[in-house]
This record gives sequence, structure tokens and C-alpha cells, in this order.
Amino acid sequence: MSQQYNTKTITIIGGGLSGLTVFYEQVKAYQNAPQDAPAVEINWIEKSGNFGAGIAYNADDDVFLLNQPAKLMSPFADDPQHFTRWLEKNDPGSDEDSFVPRRLYRRYLDELLNDALETAKQSGGKLKTSLISAEADDLTPQQNGSYRVTLKSGLTIKSDAVVLTTGHLQNRDWQHLQGVPHYQQSPFHKADIAREVNTATGNIGIIGTGQSMMDCLATLEALGTKEKIYLFSRDNILPWEFDPKKFGEDAPRYELQFLTPDKLDSNSCFDVLKQAFAKEIKNAEAEGFTLGHVLTGFDKQGFLKAAAHHPQGDDIRKFTGLIDKYYANPTTPERFRLFQKLQNNGQVEIIRQDINADTLRQDADGGFTIGGKIKIAHLFNSAALGRSAFDKNGLAVDKLARAADKADALARHPKDKASIRPGKQNCAGLYVTGPQTNATRWGVETFREHSRDAARDALSYVLTLPETKNHQENRKENNHVKDRKISAGTHRV
Repeated sequence: MSQQYNTKTITIIGGGLSGLTVFYEQVKAYQNAPQDAPAVEINWIEKSGNFGAGIAYNADDDVFLLNQPAKLMSPFADDPQHFTRWLEKNDPGSDEDSFVPRRLYRRYLDELLNDALETAKQSGGKLKTSLISAEADDLTPQQNGSYRVTLKSGLTIKSDAVVLTTGHLQNRDWQHLQGVPHYQQSPFHKADIAREVNTATGNIGIIGTGQSMMDCLATLEALGTKEKIYLFSRDNILPWEFDPKKFGEDAPRYELQFLTPDKLDSNSCFDVLKQAFAKEIKNAEAEGFTLGHVLTGFDKQGFLKAAAHHPQGDDIRKFTGLIDKYYANPTTPERFRLFQKLQNNGQVEIIRQDINADTLRQDADGGFTIGGKIKIAHLFNSAALGRSAFDKNGLAVDKLARAADKADALARHPKDKASIRPGKQNCAGLYVTGPQTNATRWGVETFREHSRDAARDALSYVLTLPETKNHQENRKENNHVKDRKISAGTHRV
């Protein structure tokens, strides 16, 4: 049987970091495939044409920093020091505890992509890779066990396996503001922020008080902005200082006194737990520790285990969710000092206010009024990326996940109702990895094991598939699709 006849296909949908990790892991893993293994073609689809960086690492200025220290930023579960070794060679002034610019990390990701492409070229034609700049519009399982991916243009790609890495989802709460003047969603570009604040004078509003807010705040500071800045927070969860040196293996540990599973009793409702949390923070600070030490010392699994048989179980689970939100909002020592400075001098004011169609009004002068009283000239949305993979009606937010779910191919996370189960789904050959699989915690180290496993499992799956005429038909149709798409501007590498 000819090698061409036996070619198997994998399609990765989503061109951010998770997609790059899957692509890289599959290319490298194929190097260890048996000599008689069938040929494989990996199709990687990304609507922006920007492969590897995604939304998070496509920043245009060094003011935008990573949210985690370098030692946590390797995308490879089997090589957690990969990025720090690269950093030693390419930015000697940084170390494993540094929060380096996102733009520098983008350079690292570009090198990984080039490395994977060069490796594929050395396969003697057995491993082919296609990077397709197009938007995937539909995903349909076929009766023969393969998948049909329909592009927005109407063209289709058939695949033996599909890995969904569609990344961060847009929060639907502010869709009505898309395209409105003086409103910016996901402000990750200094040039865009500068252009906006130079259009008019007046108060600045930032939706959200998470890590992206700190990027926006640092950018405004770098631009010399003197205008009043209002931070609008739904739950008033503010950034806390994360200094890696204070949380290392040799650093002193804070022993929690009040927030421990053995302290739970029949009165441990949500409000009582919040009071114990405040008391714990105060006690930690008196001993020279910080909020971060309380959060990192919190026994989440112990609380959840206790909640299973506790009369206040729902409140205990709700409280652990609150701790998760705090835990997911660290910032660098430098950024934390900036945040404190702007608060202390009165330039920044925090408003506990949910921003939605009822609380935000567009004014005739092009600005906004929030909560019926606060006038805003420029509105930046740092909370534009949603955490839940499912909406309030239980429908998948991502259209491809929704299509798979409609076909009963998608698997819910067994412990997190807002997320998709990572890895293999209900139908053979379908895998999911990335932010849709974890609604409480983002970060490279959160997804790298799942991305590695999804990549290798998908490759192993197609390599063990029996040969059928479907593979020949799929290959012919995919080549026809790519030829047409290339002429329309799609890139094939």
C-alpha cells in the first residue's frame, strides 16, 4: 500500500499558545513513530493568520508583562525549564523569577513554531503541515468516524482527528458595545490606547480589576496620563502582590489559623467564612505575611471534601469559588506598587459596579455614564474574555464546541460545570485543551499537561486507524480545498 494512500489527517483549530503546544508536541512525537507508520498531515487553522501568539502574547510594547514568572511559562509539561533556558540566552538580565514582556515571549513562541516546521520538513515527506488562515465555522462528526470542518467560506476539510484549542472566549456581557466609539475591548496594544486617550480629555474607565487591568493601568502610566481613572469591579476582587522569592520552597510558610477544614461547623455559612477570611488576612499581616500566603496556604480540597457531607455544603463550595477568584489575580511587585501609588494619590478610584446594558448609558457627546452618575470619556474593557465555556442556558459559548455538543460529542468537566472535560471527548478522535477546560485558573502551566496529552493521544489515535478508502477521499478533498484557499490568501507552509 502506498504511503500517499495511507496518509492520516489531524486538524488543530485555534492558533494561540495551546494550539502551538499541540502542534509542536505532535511534530516532535512523530519523530519517534515506527518506520512503517503511515504518513500524517497536520492542518492548523487560525482565523487571524497569527499562529502561536493568540490574543495574550500579541502585545506591541514591553509595558505589557507576563502574569507569571518565567519559571512557570514553559509550555512543555516534560520540560518545565524550557523557557528559562531560552531566556538565559536571549535576555541575560532576566532570571526564572522575572516577569518578562509579552513581546519577548512572543519571540520565543515564534522560534518554537519555526523549529516545529523545520522538524516536519526533515521527515522525508511523511509529515506534512498546513497552516491555514481561515475561520472554522462548523464541526461535524461523520458516520465513518472522521470529522468535517467547515470554513466560513463554505469550503470543508475532512480529518481523522480534531483538537479544539480555540482559546479564550469573548464575554457576551458587552457585545452591544462592539464598534462603539471610545470603547476598547481587550486593550493589549499601547498604540491603540494612546490613540484613544488623545482623542479627548475626560475620565477614564476600566472594566475589571484583574491582571489585564494592571496592563492597561501601566500603559496609561507610561503614556503620562493624568486623568481620573475609575476601576469598575463586579466583586471587588483586587490584585495582590506576587513576589516569587516570597513563595519559593525555602521561603517561610504561613500556617492558617481560622480557615481550615477542621474549623468548619454548622454555622459555617458563606458570610461567616468571609469573616474568617478577613480575620485570617489580618492575622497573617500581623505576622509579616500577605494575602498571597493565605491564598496559597488555603486547603481547597479539604474544604470541598468537607462540603460533600456538610449542611452548609453549598456555601462552602461558593466560598472556595471566591478564593479561586482571588488566587487567580496576582500581579508583579512592580505593578502592585504602581497600583498602590495611584490609589494613594487619588488618581485611581475603585467602584463596585456591575457594567451591563442597564448600568451603562451612551451619551450624546460620545462618552458614557455609568451607574447614573459617573461620566466616562474613554472606556477600556479588561474583562472582555469570559471564563465559562457554557452560557447560563448550558449551551457552549464557542460555536465549534456547540456544534460538537449538539452531536453529543462534547464531554462536560466532571467537577467544573462551567468547563469542558480536557482531552478525549465523547466521540473517538475529538480532543479539547486550553482555557475552555478550566473556568477558575488560567496560565501556561494550567494547560500544558492537557495539551501534551491531547496532542499525543490524537497522534496515536490516527496512527492506529485501519486504512480505508476514506483516507484517500479525504486527502483529495483537502488538497482541493487548500488549493482554492491558498489562491484566496490562505497560507500553507
